[in-house]
Amino acid sequence: MTEIVLTIPRADEWVSVNQRLHWRELRRRNRTWREAGKIWARKAKLRGLPPSHVVAELVMLTKRRNRIDPANYQDTAKAVIDGMVDAGVWPDDSSQWVIGPDMRLGDPSSDGHELLILRINPAEIRTPGWTGQETAP
Repeated sequence: MTEIVLTIPRADEWVSVNQRLHWRELRRRNRTWREAGKIWARKAKLRGLPPSHVVAELVMLTKRRNRIDPANYQDTAKAVIDGMVDAGVWPDDSSQWVIGPDMRLGDPSSDGHELLILRINPAEIRTPGWTGQETAP
């Protein structure tokens, strides 16, 4: 299978491990990003992928880029992958099915739109116990 690219427009404020958010605000943001992952996976008609490696690329506005650590935004990508599981892309997001997301900083946004770009490489991984016969429901 070839690489699948899923582009998700910024659904809410980014979720960063450096933020000290009230639990309600964190939950709200995670729910919004999770729903975005579910919606965009369905729009792309992604279902039943084999185990995959996922690279998440942040496309941010230029003014925000001087000292960005992409790994801090892992929680944003995690919520999106949870939504993709809800949409049936994988049966779950355990290490048997999803490796990553590996965070990267993409090119700066030139048009004012911030994005989360997921680069999904199906069947790039072989995990213990995976026979290649498993399919998502």
